[in-house]
Amino acid sequence: MCRAGDGTRATDLGCDMSWIRVAARSHVGCVRAINEDVWRTSPLRDELCVDIVVCDGMGGMGNGDEAAAVGAAAILRSLRGARAGEADRAAMRRALVTADVTVREALCTHERFPGCAAVVVRARPEIVTVGWVGDCRAYLVRDGAVVARTRDHRYTEDLVSVGELTPEQARAHPAYNVLTRAIGGRPVAAAPTSPSVVQWSVLGDDRLMLCSDGLWDLVEDDEIAQILTELPTSSAPEALVDHALSRGGHDNATAVVARLDAARPTGDQTR
Repeated sequence: MCRAGDGTRATDLGCDMSWIRVAARSHVGCVRAINEDVWRTSPLRDELCVDIVVCDGMGGMGNGDEAAAVGAAAILRSLRGARAGEADRAAMRRALVTADVTVREALCTHERFPGCAAVVVRARPEIVTVGWVGDCRAYLVRDGAVVARTRDHRYTEDLVSVGELTPEQARAHPAYNVLTRAIGGRPVAAAPTSPSVVQWSVLGDDRLMLCSDGLWDLVEDDEIAQILTELPTSSAPEALVDHALSRGGHDNATAVVARLDAARPTGDQTR
């Protein structure tokens, strides 16, 4: 059995400020040869806004690790360059579309179409803006339960949403891993991707988690909530990844956990 200490690429704190603490763990898993997951954090100058991104390279397209790295960098660069007065929803949508164009222009040729899934959180003391393309997820945990999470851009997720499949049937479906939206993965001339963007109000002591599908596919929502509630931020990512590895670790597994403290800045810090 593989262990969390084997193949781990990214650990420890991404940032640690008065109102937010962030820790992450990324592991190659028990099957894959390389880790195509990428995570990044980017606190802004005012220290009242933190951007967190997880990208999961699409291995079947080739060069998935490059697509994830290019995509993550493009997302954070775009968010940092948000226009004065631009709403977070608009900035998030623009960042994901920009990343899609950037990956396709940098890496996609007539022979190969590297791509990635991505989930991004722009965290402020009282609200978080969440954007995603593909099947990387964000979770919001409060009082020991998952109170919100993103919905995957997967073919089978669409079938579940209209009642044609149950979640259990979706897992056994031959198209279970087929994405309906991605960053890259298409010709340069293709139309831009269409991100989903939501905003969640947050309270003191809420937990956020961003992860790749190699994590959530093997760790149930109630287990995620329990781990995030019972363990400190610094050790929760390792425990989550350990769960995935103990159940086969069939893919790269990445978990980025953020805890929003009750003693956080007050006032209107949202845009």
